[in-house]
Amino acid sequence: MTAAGDGARLAGTTAAASARRVRAEVKRQATFSGESLRRAVASCRDADGGHIGRMPVVELLAAMPGVGPRRAEELAAEAGVAPGRRLAGLGHRQVERLAEIIDLRAARRLGRRATERA
Repeated sequence: MTAAGDGARLAGTTAAASARRVRAEVKRQATFSGESLRRAVASCRDADGGHIGRMPVVELLAAMPGVGPRRAEELAAEAGVAPGRRLAGLGHRQVERLAEIIDLRAARRLGRRATERA
């Protein structure tokens, strides 16, 4: 292997690690709100948001509190989003529909907690 080949491979490894860090940060910041989904989609449309745009929608939904892989797929299906769809591929209506569904479920969860405490 040549030195140039090693450099290209190292640069690719560094870029992949950087992309993983960016996606992990987005997932860490995900809350059970439509606003966090809107924020993630908006940031993937920025000039440097390519790493976020490649993240599957289901993966971001599953990172939200109280949502696992199965419920994430159910939420996506309810919004009419294909299971393999990535954030960059979401249309405006799909984003809004997903955000509405998430906000509605969050309101129900909060309402349930309030009645449990009373």
